[in-house]
Amino acid sequence: MKKLLFATLALFAACKNEPGNTTKSDFTPPKSGTTVAADSVLIEEDKLNHQYFAVTVIATDSSINGTYDIEAHWGFNMAVNTIRMPIGGEHFEPILRRGKEPYSFIVGFHFDNDTAFHEYYAIDGQRGQMMMKYVKAYTLQ
Repeated sequence: MKKLLFATLALFAACKNEPGNTTKSDFTPPKSGTTVAADSVLIEEDKLNHQYFAVTVIATDSSINGTYDIEAHWGFNMAVNTIRMPIGGEHFEPILRRGKEPYSFIVGFHFDNDTAFHEYYAIDGQRGQMMMKYVKAYTLQ
């Protein structure tokens, strides 16, 4: 009985995650075509048509390698682009947050054991145009 108790305690001690140690994320991309993240905001200037600025992050056949499709909708207009997560960060889950501007969204990620949001890709919309661009670069290797 003492051996079993000692083995159990040793197992729990071995599982302790010290600060600074990183482990790989458990995120596994879903099958192609599945929505990974999405958000929308009502276009205040167009109260008559009740339209939205919406952004969706969609898994692709290459999401296991960190590639995702981005769909942005401004009312009836649509823009599509493909992003690639940073090299060395292919296992990161894309996270969608609202940006600082009224019609902007940021795709980012968390490092393995970190809770801070790391901005990576911006999607901005306004009447007549949408813009998508990388906002930061990361070296992870």
